[in-house]
Amino acid sequence: MSEAHINTQVRAILNGGDVRRFHTYRMLRENTVAQHSFYVAWWCALIWEMKPSANLLLAAMQHDLGEYHVGDMPSFTKISLPAAAQSIHNMEDAVLRLSYLPPLKLIYEEEITLKAADKLDSAAFGAVDYRLGNANALSIVHKDCEKAIKLSLSMNIDTKRPKIVSWIAASIADITTIDKEHPEDENRS
Repeated sequence: MSEAHINTQVRAILNGGDVRRFHTYRMLRENTVAQHSFYVAWWCALIWEMKPSANLLLAAMQHDLGEYHVGDMPSFTKISLPAAAQSIHNMEDAVLRLSYLPPLKLIYEEEITLKAADKLDSAAFGAVDYRLGNANALSIVHKDCEKAIKLSLSMNIDTKRPKIVSWIAASIADITTIDKEHPEDENRS
C-alpha cells in the first residue's frame, strides 16, 4: 500500500459517498450513498444480532461507491433490464478495483443480508419521507419491505435472521403511522 493508493481510495470513498440516490423519484429530502451505506451497515448488524463479520460491514459501506463513475440505476430499470443491471454491477466492481477497493468476499447468507438491508434502507428512507408529507413514498415502503422479507426467506431458517428482517420491516412500516409510544418520530426531519 502506498500514499498514492490511499489517495485513490480516499477520493473513491468521498466521491462515491456524495452520489445522490432516488434521483428518478420525487422525494422531499436528498439521500446520498454515504447516508444509505450507514443505515445498510446498521441493518446488517441488527440482522446478525450485533455480531456481523467485518467483511459484511465493509461490503455495506462499499456496495454503492462505484455509482460515482457509472451512475445509480433505478431499481425499476434493474428489474426491467437485468442484463444491463449486471453490466452496471460489473462496471462498478471494475471501477472499485481501479480504486484499490476490490469487491469483498461474502458467504451466501451475508450476500442475502446485504441485499435485504439495502431494501430495508430504501423502505426506511421512504417511510420518513412519507411521514414528512410525500404520499408517493408509501409505495416504496411497502414494495421494499416486501422484497427484504422475500430475500430473507432464502436464508438459513435455523437462525433468527429471517424473523429479524421481518421485525425490522414491521418497525419501518410502523413509522408511516402516528405512534403515540414514539413521539420522537414526530421530530424527524
